[in-house]
Amino acid sequence: MMRAGAFLVAFVSAVAFAGDPGAPPYGKGMSHFSRGEWKAAIKHLVIAALKLRTVKLRASAYKHIGLAQVELGKNSAAEQAFVLALTVDSLIDVDPVSDPPAAVALFRSTREKLEGALSVAANRPLARLFVDGNDRGPTPWSGAIKIGRRQIRVATPDGHYERVMDNVVVGVGKTVVLTLDLEARVGFLAVTGAAGSDVHVDGAPVGRTPLKRVAVAPGKRTVSVSRAGFDSKMSDVEIEAGRETTVDGTLVKSAPAVVATPPAKTEPSTATHTSTSTTTTTSTLTTATTPPLKTNAVFEPSRNTRPWGWVTLGVSTVSLAVGSILYFATSPTMGGSRETVNADVDSANLKIDIGTGLMIGGGIIGGVSLALFLLHKDVPSTRVSFDLTVPTLSGPRMPGFAIAIRR
Repeated sequence: MMRAGAFLVAFVSAVAFAGDPGAPPYGKGMSHFSRGEWKAAIKHLVIAALKLRTVKLRASAYKHIGLAQVELGKNSAAEQAFVLALTVDSLIDVDPVSDPPAAVALFRSTREKLEGALSVAANRPLARLFVDGNDRGPTPWSGAIKIGRRQIRVATPDGHYERVMDNVVVGVGKTVVLTLDLEARVGFLAVTGAAGSDVHVDGAPVGRTPLKRVAVAPGKRTVSVSRAGFDSKMSDVEIEAGRETTVDGTLVKSAPAVVATPPAKTEPSTATHTSTSTTTTTSTLTTATTPPLKTNAVFEPSRNTRPWGWVTLGVSTVSLAVGSILYFATSPTMGGSRETVNADVDSANLKIDIGTGLMIGGGIIGGVSLALFLLHKDVPSTRVSFDLTVPTLSGPRMPGFAIAIRR
């Protein structure tokens, strides 16, 4: 497999680099190498390496010289050939699949011994150098470094500024000089306002006002400012890397809470009730400086109809009694004097008519009274109370009166 691969490389190289003076001997040497003719391959490859102008072909010629020396058991000579190959091209490598394991191990051990130099400076103070992820110290920095492709990273300790280079090639005995302008990885936020307000960015606390130059990841951010007793404030801002964005964090005091006032209680009446059907007057003494006049109309619970039954019964009885007296005292057939009747017939007739009407009305009222007793329905009642106090001219107040009227 190694010989077939070497023959293919030789053929392609001879075609691609036909104008290179070292291409013919390189092709012959690779042809001998593919057939396992190690000494003949070394002879032609040495001549090719001296004449080749193409870096890749010259490095390949030295590498194959080293591989042929390994096949001949001359590891020291092979190592020297590998050094020459890596000096020409520090990125050249062997193929662990097609090349002999002994040659691969020797080549890689040789490459690990070779070094170049690196010098790095940055435009930010205290920036540190990292080579392949390993911290080499603060910049400016100069020192030896292994050859090959290296990742160089320079960053400030806070991570706000950084520069990364993934393909820095270090050659044997060569010094790579880098002067780097670090790039901002974050933006900065400042919030003004009275001291003591809490500031959050996307819900995460970042400090209190006044806030100066706080690092924030670039992009759209929501800044909120809050404080007890004040209305909160939210702002949507665009944070740009390397730039400072200022937000006004001035807050407005919250409006006082509105407390609902309970309705005033109804003052109790000064009237004293002894029964549901009587009206009572009670005297009270007051010492207020301003004479109050209070009128309270209060709906009390409903009352029954029996008191009205008694009233109508009384009215009915009186009507019947008065009517009977007028009728029987005037009618001659019921004991009245005939002479009296003859003296004033018209007056007698009128009295008889009135007596008759009173008796009929008393009977009707009596029926109403009976109905009230039988129905005994509740009807609403109203109580009106007056509280009146009267001052005197000398200053002290006279006893007032509280009058309660119930209907």
